[in-house]
Amino acid sequence: MPPKLIWLKFPGEIFGPDLKVALETTFPKDVVPQPNPLVSVPASIPPMDYHDDRVARYYHPAYEIGPDVGGRLIFVPRFTEESKLLRRLVFRRKMDNRDPQRGRLDMMLAREGEEKPFGFSCWKRGDKGNPTYVALDFCSKTSEFVPVFVRIEQRMPVFLKIEAEEITEGVLVSSKVVSSAEVPESLQ
Repeated sequence: MPPKLIWLKFPGEIFGPDLKVALETTFPKDVVPQPNPLVSVPASIPPMDYHDDRVARYYHPAYEIGPDVGGRLIFVPRFTEESKLLRRLVFRRKMDNRDPQRGRLDMMLAREGEEKPFGFSCWKRGDKGNPTYVALDFCSKTSEFVPVFVRIEQRMPVFLKIEAEEITEGVLVSSKVVSSAEVPESLQ
């Protein structure tokens, strides 16, 4: 029996509830995507898609393979291959209820070959960005996803490496804890 799909906008935990991920596909408003005949949206799910006068953003369900840090998630595409336009992995940091401008944990991201870290806590230094969300292209403009590293501030910093790839079943997103020696210099 196949695993049960999780029909939430952010179905997967990368670092417990503090860091979650979603797979988003964006179409111009007037494009009607071809549904994947193998995936039907249950009538009972809460609305998780976004539409405005310019675009329609759809979020894909997933199932987990190992829910802990170092676990993996497979997003199941809701649309056929021909209807891919812009796909992004969207990371969400849990915010502190007492201070809506601050995340529960300070986090920054980086990729190999980039000079500066980006996202989440970087906005405190005057960098552009959103303290809650980071969206990264997933193979819409490139042939493969460039792994992203995350520095999470706790008593001792925790470093994660997040990878994603297209597989037969959908999009596999995996994370694992790595040492500080394995991350880009800008996160150390």
